Amino acid sequence: MTNDHQNLARHVKRHQTHDQAGMTRELAHPMADMALQETLKLIPNLVYYDAEAASGLTGCISPLAQLLSVHPLPTPPLQPPITLMINALMNLELAPSQKIEDDSVRSDLFPPTNPSALTNRLVRLLDAATPAANLPQSDLEKSLGPLLTLLRKLYPIAPASVQSQLQSDLLPPPPSSSPESTARIQPLGKDDTLPSRLLRLSLSVGLLRDAIPALMYEMCGADSEVLVDRIGYGYAAGFLSNNGLEVPGSVGSSSTSAHVGSDTKGADEGAAHHVPINPITGQRRDMETLDEGPDMSDEEKEREAERLFVLFERLRATGVVDVQNPVTKAMQEGAFERTE
Repeated sequence: MTNDHQNLARHVKRHQTHDQAGMTRELAHPMADMALQETLKLIPNLVYYDAEAASGLTGCISPLAQLLSVHPLPTPPLQPPITLMINALMNLELAPSQKIEDDSVRSDLFPPTNPSALTNRLVRLLDAATPAANLPQSDLEKSLGPLLTLLRKLYPIAPASVQSQLQSDLLPPPPSSSPESTARIQPLGKDDTLPSRLLRLSLSVGLLRDAIPALMYEMCGADSEVLVDRIGYGYAAGFLSNNGLEVPGSVGSSSTSAHVGSDTKGADEGAAHHVPINPITGQRRDMETLDEGPDMSDEEKEREAERLFVLFERLRATGVVDVQNPVTKAMQEGAFERTE
């Protein structure tokens, strides 16, 4: 275990030396990268086969975090050794335990000089990987699943400034109190931003369907109402229901918006939001367009009215429900005028 820590530290030093000397990745020794990959493969195996090994591998957290932050990204980005680094770090015990009296683990992951270095790199990887939505589902789950899990493990222990940045990067913007705001002009998930791409991927069948909203739920303070407010009922309801979480009956999206942490996107804290929001789609009500369908001729309108009349009369005849035929009501109110 000590050897793993030392081996990883040597790889960190090698990359730092290359960066300082202006060397490119091509100048690095191929054998060094092969040795790095073998070390990275060993760490999850040690944790899997020896439960006590995780505590002994705490020293690997710092060099792994540094490697993920500085290692050149391949093309496509989510491939070895990057994926092996993510998998290795994901399998380690990242949350400080009671046995660790100081805050060394958190400092390793979020160094005071640049606390967002690791999470910024992970968001960059996620951003670069999500456009490849034409990949087979199994490939997407294999590449994005560990990355989403690592972000979910890092978020609760991250400093407030890092959490706020992650909310800004990965959550749709909250509704704004200003009618001039460009937020929520479209339904959520319709533009090409990273949060929208993640929301669209969350509709797929498989692990991503739960992993993406689970990360967003974590960033919403594990609050169902805040989650619905940020991503809408359409994306949140399935996740909440499948995980036995309460689906809020009403949220502030119709008139107000809850904010998470310090990420208010310029809105005053506690200010009322005067722009109504569709709680299903997350779109501003004043930006919705009504789909009136294709124009119909008078003859087509008459045939449609007759069809609706017959359908409602058949429904009334069943005795299951007692409803007034809307066509009859419209005729009584003079909605239909006879034409000579």
